[in-house]
Amino acid sequence: MINYLNPSQKVNAKFVTLHGSIACCENELDVRTLVSRMAKAFFGENYYLLTDALMSSKEASRIMKEEKNNQRVFEMFDHVTISVSGIGSFYPTEESVLASPDFMSTEDLEMLKQENVSGDIALRFFDHDGQECNTTLKERMISISMEQFKKINRKISLVSGVSKANAVLSALKGGLVDVLILDSNLAEALLKLSEDMPSQK
Repeated sequence: MINYLNPSQKVNAKFVTLHGSIACCENELDVRTLVSRMAKAFFGENYYLLTDALMSSKEASRIMKEEKNNQRVFEMFDHVTISVSGIGSFYPTEESVLASPDFMSTEDLEMLKQENVSGDIALRFFDHDGQECNTTLKERMISISMEQFKKINRKISLVSGVSKANAVLSALKGGLVDVLILDSNLAEALLKLSEDMPSQK
């Protein structure tokens, strides 16, 4: 998407990363680079977290959040009005880049499975009802909280691939998406999946 933003019109806006870096999984997904490019396309201001996304402990996460630059970014989360994010899939297969051993341990992945993880958005893991999975990852992650994310006025998600149908449906159930941009194959799979669901009376 970012490749289509340049050139664009100038806007009086601030662009902020919603979480720390996941460059360990895939360099092209480094959120600092992506947000920087977006801010440049719109001639806006750019703010980002100077840290990796996942900490080894709750205490390490707390210390990192209290760093001056990171603290300023966390204070901005309550004022975000538009978000743009993808959705990662953990069900029926673990295709999210966050499932990589470069990002999380086998123990972390098992904890998520026990919580019936379906997918992830903004580095927050959710179950089949779109509710946040209650594991230690919740407090170790350097990212916007699920509560703050839900309060964003316009949450835009760009998703591609039939395998993400379950995760997308779960995200919709949980109110994690306001605007959904997807490919035709995923759209068809999503419609079929919702039709196959037992109706609630």
